[in-house]
Amino acid sequence: MSTSSSPTSSTSGQDNIDELWRAIERENSGGMLQPSSTDELLRAMKDAMERNGVPDSGAKSLVLAFIINVYARLFSDL
Repeated sequence: MSTSSSPTSSTSGQDNIDELWRAIERENSGGMLQPSSTDELLRAMKDAMERNGVPDSGAKSLVLAFIINVYARLFSDL
Protein backbone atom coordinates (compact mmCIF):
# COMPACT_ATOMS: atom_id res chain seq x y z
CA MET A 1 0.00 0.00 0.00
CA SER A 2 1.26 3.44 -0.81
CA THR A 3 0.50 6.61 1.03
CA SER A 4 -0.59 9.78 -0.71
CA SER A 5 1.52 12.16 1.35
CA SER A 6 5.24 12.52 0.94
CA PRO A 7 7.66 13.70 3.61
CA THR A 8 9.15 16.30 1.27
CA SER A 9 5.83 18.06 0.77
CA SER A 10 5.23 18.48 4.51
CA THR A 11 8.81 19.66 5.00
CA SER A 12 8.42 22.13 2.16
CA GLY A 13 5.17 23.39 3.66
CA GLN A 14 6.83 23.92 7.04
CA ASP A 15 9.73 25.72 5.34
CA ASN A 16 7.23 28.06 3.67
CA ILE A 17 5.52 28.76 6.99
CA ASP A 18 8.87 29.45 8.64
CA GLU A 19 9.82 31.78 5.79
CA LEU A 20 6.57 33.71 6.14
CA TRP A 21 7.00 34.10 9.91
CA ARG A 22 10.55 35.35 9.40
CA ALA A 23 9.24 37.91 6.89
CA ILE A 24 6.53 39.02 9.31
CA GLU A 25 8.97 39.32 12.20
CA ARG A 26 11.55 41.14 10.07
CA GLU A 27 9.02 43.62 8.72
CA ASN A 28 7.30 44.17 12.07
CA SER A 29 10.53 44.65 14.03
CA GLY A 30 10.01 48.44 14.04
CA GLY A 31 6.64 48.06 15.74
CA MET A 32 4.48 48.95 12.75
CA LEU A 33 4.21 47.56 9.25
CA GLN A 34 4.85 50.23 6.64
CA PRO A 35 3.32 50.11 3.12
CA SER A 36 6.63 48.87 1.68
CA SER A 37 6.72 46.18 4.36
CA THR A 38 3.26 44.94 3.47
CA ASP A 39 4.31 44.81 -0.19
CA GLU A 40 7.34 42.67 0.71
CA LEU A 41 5.22 40.40 2.88
CA LEU A 42 2.68 40.05 0.06
CA ARG A 43 5.46 39.04 -2.36
CA ALA A 44 6.82 36.49 0.14
CA MET A 45 3.38 34.94 0.61
CA LYS A 46 2.71 34.81 -3.15
CA ASP A 47 6.11 33.21 -3.77
CA ALA A 48 5.46 30.57 -1.10
CA MET A 49 2.03 29.80 -2.52
CA GLU A 50 3.40 29.51 -6.07
CA ARG A 51 6.07 27.07 -4.87
CA ASN A 52 3.22 24.94 -3.53
CA GLY A 53 1.49 25.00 -6.91
CA VAL A 54 -1.16 27.66 -6.28
CA PRO A 55 -1.54 29.49 -9.60
CA ASP A 56 -1.10 33.26 -9.64
CA SER A 57 -4.33 35.18 -10.12
CA GLY A 58 -5.79 38.59 -9.46
CA ALA A 59 -8.16 37.10 -6.88
CA LYS A 60 -5.28 35.57 -4.93
CA SER A 61 -3.42 38.88 -4.94
CA LEU A 62 -6.50 40.75 -3.76
CA VAL A 63 -7.22 38.31 -0.93
CA LEU A 64 -3.59 38.29 0.23
CA ALA A 65 -3.39 42.10 0.13
CA PHE A 66 -6.60 42.31 2.19
CA ILE A 67 -5.32 39.84 4.80
CA ILE A 68 -1.97 41.60 5.12
CA ASN A 69 -3.58 45.03 5.45
CA VAL A 70 -5.98 43.73 8.12
CA TYR A 71 -3.00 42.22 9.97
CA ALA A 72 -1.10 45.51 9.74
CA ARG A 73 -4.02 47.53 11.08
CA LEU A 74 -4.88 45.12 13.88
CA PHE A 75 -1.38 44.57 15.20
CA SER A 76 0.32 47.90 14.50
CA ASP A 77 -0.78 49.31 17.87
CA LEU A 78 0.50 46.39 19.95
